[in-house]
Amino acid sequence: QVGERAQGKSTVNTYTAIDTLYELLNIIMLFNPMRIFLSVSVMCLTFGILWGIPILLRGRGVSVGAMLAIVTGLIFFFLGLVAEQLAQIRLNSIEPAQDSDAAATSYPKQE
Repeated sequence: QVGERAQGKSTVNTYTAIDTLYELLNIIMLFNPMRIFLSVSVMCLTFGILWGIPILLRGRGVSVGAMLAIVTGLIFFFLGLVAEQLAQIRLNSIEPAQDSDAAATSYPKQE
């Protein structure tokens, strides 16, 4: 059971929650950017296709809004691919440095 607060006041507020979400998004973008870009891309593509199909089936051509959503989805997808490559390059450049640091600080084997 949790007792009442003895003194002080909580410092958690809406700004703290927004800041936490921002940091979480920042970490995801740093290590796995496709998780964000792919979901946004799929949403845009799905929205564009679902919006454009009824207009296309009525014989009224391709909707400008649907094409905008589809192209936006494709741009997000390709931007995600570039961000993923940059994240991999960054991670690969950090790992050898950590391996060499570990080798320099490791103790010699005792026989």
